[in-house]
Amino acid sequence: MVIRLLDANANPRYLSSEGRRALVGLPADADESLLDGVTADEFLRVRGRRFGASNPERMDERFWLGMIRSGITGYQANERFKGPSSFRGQPVWCAQRFGQSTTLLPDGRVVQIAGEHEDHYDPDFCIYNDVFVHDPDGTIHVYGYPPHVFPPTDFHTATLIGDAIYIVGSLGYSTQRMHGRTPVYRLDTQSWRIRPVQASGTDPGWINGHRATQLSIHEIRVSEGRVLTLEGDEEKQSGNVGAFVLDIERGVWRKLPA
Repeated sequence: MVIRLLDANANPRYLSSEGRRALVGLPADADESLLDGVTADEFLRVRGRRFGASNPERMDERFWLGMIRSGITGYQANERFKGPSSFRGQPVWCAQRFGQSTTLLPDGRVVQIAGEHEDHYDPDFCIYNDVFVHDPDGTIHVYGYPPHVFPPTDFHTATLIGDAIYIVGSLGYSTQRMHGRTPVYRLDTQSWRIRPVQASGTDPGWINGHRATQLSIHEIRVSEGRVLTLEGDEEKQSGNVGAFVLDIERGVWRKLPA
């Protein structure tokens, strides 16, 4: 049913967590028993977020893979393994996320990109910069990246064109926002390398929660969403007005006439 809705042009932003889990072949409801087999030592070794050291770094940690399959919260995992309080240390690594994109590849693989766990006031709040690749046979791979290659990203869009996924926009951490510029990254679905896409022209600005659709074989249309701007020392949020097109071939943004 989820695939039929997406084929009918439903907005993937509104997929429920149950729908996203169904897309990657996991049970709709969270199941803590899918962490069985993960030891307390394995949990403690990779309890918190760790950035990749290369572009990419394969990071198939048993605890992380168990968290993806189980779908439980960071708090529940910490209780299960009797870990240290997140109030006094790092948030618990978690795959239950908001603002994470899900992309279906023609060969049956499903790619999930970044996203955040919990809200900013929660001790397990964290914005991630990793990529999950779900194979049709149920195998899962996790790829990590240095933050200077791919910063923590959430509420972006992911558009598949050819062998690449174009990641557009982000909410991100408040200290890392570059107001007035739209971040764009290209994820190669063969090597899983990520690189920034430089583009001139008129872009939407620091946009998040938007909609992206493929307009042609080399164009992405961006509409809706919210744009953050900085006026003096005050950050303001407003609705995105109009639609913008990114030409990935020429590296140029343009705003569509109203």
